[in-house]
Amino acid sequence: MTARRNPAAHKPRKKIADIIAELQSWLPNYDRGEKEYPQLLFRILASLPGGDEMEDVGYETFNIGWQEMNQLGDVLAAIEDKQDVEDICSALLSEGREDEEQSEDNPRRRRISREAGYNGWKNYETWNVALWIDNEEPMYRAKQAHLAKGKFTAASVEKFVKGQMPKGTPDFKGERGGKKAYGKVDWKEVADNFNEE
Repeated sequence: MTARRNPAAHKPRKKIADIIAELQSWLPNYDRGEKEYPQLLFRILASLPGGDEMEDVGYETFNIGWQEMNQLGDVLAAIEDKQDVEDICSALLSEGREDEEQSEDNPRRRRISREAGYNGWKNYETWNVALWIDNEEPMYRAKQAHLAKGKFTAASVEKFVKGQMPKGTPDFKGERGGKKAYGKVDWKEVADNFNEE
């Protein structure tokens, strides 16, 4: 179980304090059923780095990180009315999308269709590096800052990742060999993935 922070020892930023006040005002008006808004909100919070306390009290997590949360925030901020929702749903579910997904030129399809690999990646080590960079906020933000200046190459992404995690990812400890596991990473695949954003 994660140690809980002493609330008296920490004061949230003003924007966060305002959100907390709004949530504390609104959430008591909802039922607490599985399909109700508070359940969704608490599960999302439990899924993010820092949401351990929500997970500890029993809220099931989603497999999401900062990149997914930023995208979800952008989607919700862009929606103004019912038509916007219909347009997004239609585009994501359209048959034309199937043709694009099936194209041999689609890098996502090439990655997913590999016979050998791990979660659609060349191997565990490649997947794990991308996972850590995309799901730890400081590293994700550093990646975004790098992309604002230009695209990654295989060499630059290797230097970037090793600068962020010089001893390897936390998952590389033990039998995976620590930073030696970097020798198995497909740096071009990581660069291509990061540049797709």
